[in-house]
Amino acid sequence: MKNVAALLASIVLAFTAAVAQVTIPVTAVSISGTVFDDPYPMRRASMPIPGTKVGLWRQLAVLNSAGTVLPDSVRIDAAVTDASGKFSFPSATAGTYLITVDDSGYNSRSISVYVTRDTSMMILLVSAGAHAHVAGTVWQACSGVLGMPCILSAVAGCTVTVVKDMSVASPAPVLVQSFTAVTNTQGQYSFDSIPVTVNGERISVSAGKTGFVVASVDTSIRNTTTTTVNFTLQGTVSAPHDTVYVLPLHPTALDSLTFTLVNTEHCCATVYSSKMVTVNDTMMFLSYAYDDSLCSSVRCFVAGSQTDFTGKPVAAGRYSIYKEERFYCPPTVNCPMIAFAPVLVGRITVAPGSGVLPPQRATANHAVTGMYLAGTTAWVTVPNSGRVTLRAYDLRGALVRELFSGWMGAGTHRVALSTTELGSPAASALLLLRLVVDGKESVARTVAVSR
Repeated sequence: MKNVAALLASIVLAFTAAVAQVTIPVTAVSISGTVFDDPYPMRRASMPIPGTKVGLWRQLAVLNSAGTVLPDSVRIDAAVTDASGKFSFPSATAGTYLITVDDSGYNSRSISVYVTRDTSMMILLVSAGAHAHVAGTVWQACSGVLGMPCILSAVAGCTVTVVKDMSVASPAPVLVQSFTAVTNTQGQYSFDSIPVTVNGERISVSAGKTGFVVASVDTSIRNTTTTTVNFTLQGTVSAPHDTVYVLPLHPTALDSLTFTLVNTEHCCATVYSSKMVTVNDTMMFLSYAYDDSLCSSVRCFVAGSQTDFTGKPVAAGRYSIYKEERFYCPPTVNCPMIAFAPVLVGRITVAPGSGVLPPQRATANHAVTGMYLAGTTAWVTVPNSGRVTLRAYDLRGALVRELFSGWMGAGTHRVALSTTELGSPAASALLLLRLVVDGKESVARTVAVSR
């Protein structure tokens, strides 16, 4: 054991001596600024805030117990603003820093900054207790007889959620803050006191109720100001007995698709016409007109009917498949024009053209959050709707770019990547993509960047 200990000690000393001989150039920079109050909505000029505590934190990379590289920070300097609200850190070096600003009468702020030269900034603080109002009405989209006036009806008992990013707060005990309300019988909702950390900060407002497609809006809030967000929800009708079969069984983005739709509510003699396949984001629609006029004179020995649709190749991703049907009306007949809501008949995962499947298939029994990288594309999968953030960090833990921040519905979504989005030519050849869903890190992947 003594020999092993001596050998390890000699290796450490040799490594330390080798590192000491390496000379790394250091660029000295100055980080300074002035802290002002934000008087909004009062119409006056901003005033400097003396005696404010300002912290300078160096952003680092740490390895957690799961072996994932995560960003962290350590405070390396502190200052207090003078009578003019000014502060300065004259002995910094080039890199990524976190500036924290704290004052008892104002909301704290946290600002990430990447500096390569002397940098000066102006920081506005909102008074403590600042709050905003968010209100609106949730309506049900028009449906029924075509050509008639559209009369909106209120959606009562709808859950409205406000999600607020807390990364601008210092310190931030949670990454996101959420608030919920339920619409009244008139479809109205109201949030009377949403905390405002910075005037103009972004929030996400979503509305959802069983039987409707969830809708989401990103907007901003300001102190004492009411932000109005109205929703018009589309109804969904599920038909568990209606089914669609897709060929090939494991399609890729290079394959043409064949859809076989089995309709249980139509007889075997139903005639289908004007068949069309359309794709809208993560949804596919099988549209057609049907004629049941022969059903009264034909005896069917099998239940239901079926018809085929031919579709062009589509981008890789997770799709929900709906049927959109309408009556067939002969040119000489005055038919009732009735619109039917789309009906969900199935789902499909289309893999990238390489033939490699995305890392999951979200089902009721196996809901997985994942991120699959293919060339200049990231496929992000979330099992449930939520707030999603995708950021790129270099291997030191410095934030390079925020690639996506917003609300994602359940399923697989495509996020395009490029060398411009992933960082400057000075960035390291390897970057860490970190996926966060509803404030919790879900997965991290390393991606190579060509200089």
